[in-house]
Amino acid sequence: MLTLLQRRLSREEKAFT
Repeated sequence: MLTLLQRRLSREEKAFT
């Protein structure tokens, strides 16, 4: 569950910054 969320956050984090 966290793995999937972290993977999405990893990509969104780049676009968020």
